Amino acid sequence: MKSLQNILYKRFFIILTFVITVALFFEIIRINSFINEYISETEQTNAILADNLNATLAFESSADFEHTISNLNFVDDYIFLSMIRSDGTKFISKGREIDFDMESLSSNLSWKFFGQYVPINNGDTTVGKLFVLRSTNKLHKKVLNSLFYFLFNIFTIIAFFFFLGRRTTREVSSSISKLSNAFKNILKSEKLEYEIDDDAYSLEIQELSNSFSSLVTKLKLSNESLEKLNADLEKRIRVKTQDLSNTLHDMKKYQKRLVAQEKLASLGSLSAGVAHEIKNPLNLISNSSKIIESITKKIPALKNALVTDELTEKEVTEFYDSLDDVLTASKIISKNCDRADGIIKSMLLQTRSEDRILEFINFNELLDRVISLTYHSMRAKDKEFEVNIIKEMSQSIGFKCYPIDLERALVNVLDNSFYAVQKKLHDNKNSNYLPEIKIYSIKDKGMISIVIEDNGIGMSKEVQNNILEPFFTTKPTGEGTGLGMSMVHDICIAHNGDLSVSSREGRGTKIIMNLDMNLGK
Repeated sequence: MKSLQNILYKRFFIILTFVITVALFFEIIRINSFINEYISETEQTNAILADNLNATLAFESSADFEHTISNLNFVDDYIFLSMIRSDGTKFISKGREIDFDMESLSSNLSWKFFGQYVPINNGDTTVGKLFVLRSTNKLHKKVLNSLFYFLFNIFTIIAFFFFLGRRTTREVSSSISKLSNAFKNILKSEKLEYEIDDDAYSLEIQELSNSFSSLVTKLKLSNESLEKLNADLEKRIRVKTQDLSNTLHDMKKYQKRLVAQEKLASLGSLSAGVAHEIKNPLNLISNSSKIIESITKKIPALKNALVTDELTEKEVTEFYDSLDDVLTASKIISKNCDRADGIIKSMLLQTRSEDRILEFINFNELLDRVISLTYHSMRAKDKEFEVNIIKEMSQSIGFKCYPIDLERALVNVLDNSFYAVQKKLHDNKNSNYLPEIKIYSIKDKGMISIVIEDNGIGMSKEVQNNILEPFFTTKPTGEGTGLGMSMVHDICIAHNGDLSVSSREGRGTKIIMNLDMNLGK
């Protein structure tokens, strides 16, 4: 970007160039008029001279020729005169003959000469012609004088414009520079202080300076007001920040309580299923302990028989067979104790909030356990509840994951599916509706998608839009906290995946849990 001084200089240069161009144009017109005037005047005098020499050529009188041209100036004006007969022969001449083509100089003006052939007529008959060659010194002087005055005027104009432009530029740019420097000083020092310049060269600059001074004053007042508001705002922000910090602390505390409540709610809904799962191993443990008890009751009798030497071979054989039964029963007890312990541990893990640990799992076993727990939990609430569970999984699916989190997610999704089909079954008791839940998996490029479909009550568009929001639930009060699907979504993200939900109201719902099978690599 150019400075103001350069812009003004450029404008003055353009104006000066325009003035010089116009002056040069008029000077050229003036010089051209000088030339035309000279040619016209010279042609007139030559014509008069030819008329005066008419009788001279007719009588071929040399004395008459000399007498006629005696008053002509052959020093500064006339250079050469020649009278030529009609047959082209020369009659007489006067002056300094120059070696040049006279035909080429006919009615022609050169820098040094003006040559012209003038016809000599006797009545209507041309008896010859007069060649006149004249010097252009007078024209030179006139043109040179005109050019001198032109150049003098041009230099005067240039000097005037130079002085005017320099002074105008200095007056304008210096005032603007002062304002510009004032701006820069204010920006550097950040102090809104400016003094009015009383040496302004124009009213406009003075008004601009006054306006700038007024602006600085207003900005100073506004800045002081803003500083006060800023101080007040900072004080309010500190108070609000403290309030928000306290609120955030309370929210985190309440969030922990809600998450714990959600875990307990899930645990409560699974308790019936857990009881059913533990009942079978407890029955086996009870029956096995009875077998061991019945065998141990025979030991005193066998001991007496052994002491009295009344023990028969048959009794010894039966005793050894009983020992085999004790061994088998003890294995059954141990195995079912481990099974019950695993069920209880899985249940306890649902309530823990320890750091997650990546473990390699057999997903089919995990899924079977979750299906059994959630199904029997629903059966404990509704003895008549039946559902067709279709499981289409690969024979063996194993990958690293956070097993506790994944089990929680599956429990929540399946619990919602059982709830949806149960509610639709109760709402359509007199119909041919058959509850069905389909579970299958899709592997693709290191990802596995666990798909759980049901033909339950489904969801509206509005519910689908809010289903992943924390604390949103469609279950009656006391049956859900609204953290289930939000937690499932977070668990899928923790497994480098995502959760998608699609549903049609009255038709059913499809939940797709996308999980990364290469987690931790």
